[in-house]
Amino acid sequence: CMVRLERWQEARDYLAQAFKVECTKDSTTPGSVIELLDRVLGAHQQLGDLRGMSVFVEDLDQCLAGLRGRGWEERERDVFALLLYKTATAFLVADDGTGRMIPRALRALREAQTDLKIYLGAAQGEGAHQCETCGKQYTEKAELEAHIQRRHGGGESSDGMDVAPKRFGPHADPHELLQQVESNIRILELSERQSGAAGASAFYEVDESLRGSVADVAAGGLAGAVPFSDTIGGREPVAAPSAEAEEEAVALARTYALVGSWSDWRRFEGFVRDAGGGSVHRAEVVLPPGRTVEFQVVCDQDWHKRLFPAG
Repeated sequence: CMVRLERWQEARDYLAQAFKVECTKDSTTPGSVIELLDRVLGAHQQLGDLRGMSVFVEDLDQCLAGLRGRGWEERERDVFALLLYKTATAFLVADDGTGRMIPRALRALREAQTDLKIYLGAAQGEGAHQCETCGKQYTEKAELEAHIQRRHGGGESSDGMDVAPKRFGPHADPHELLQQVESNIRILELSERQSGAAGASAFYEVDESLRGSVADVAAGGLAGAVPFSDTIGGREPVAAPSAEAEEEAVALARTYALVGSWSDWRRFEGFVRDAGGGSVHRAEVVLPPGRTVEFQVVCDQDWHKRLFPAG
């Protein structure tokens, strides 16, 4: 009710208490934590206080440990991976500019990566639950048991159709989620390599997409039927940087390069100035087929001199 009335200060205080209670409950599930975490992030976003998420860091760590201890990581690997992804986002927005939260976020993302690979492997038959009667495979034991009850235990539905049990709560497409997790891992690892002690500030200069679309969370969070990529594509507005244009002779004396996902952000592809002597520079790269491509333009091979996207 307070969220609908946009009473964000009261909503934040109430949600903070509710979240801490949810994290300590033995009956909590990954899905219920995700839904509440979305609301908490949304309230902090509306108040412009994302760094205030730092008060939940220890709660999240304890909550994840409790869920693992009760077997939720094995029971719902895809949902647990989504929770880990959102936890990593919460860690990053809570960073105070020192980069101290990046190792925590990386650990969560790498664990999510492992869980998703196991989950997708099971879906492809590696460790899947198989019906001994007809050979049909399911990724979850509960789905197999429901199938046996319907098809081979005298309890099939009135229309005779074998339909997997409905799934409730937040879910993401596991393939898209794995792609996003791996992309974010590469960006964070790159940030650490390039910035050293600069940490989070350099990370935000490299790419803001990892911070997630908390504005979308504030608008209602992840709905079960909404593709995951639609909920994370947005970016927070940032102030335009103040800068003075260099003299043309100075600017043209510099080197410019493309760097992108096609080389896992490891290789700079230099721009070549047009033969006509103008200020136009060109660069060509061979792109892998069927892959989403991300790139940036940097000056003098210095990540702090990013020209595109505007730094």
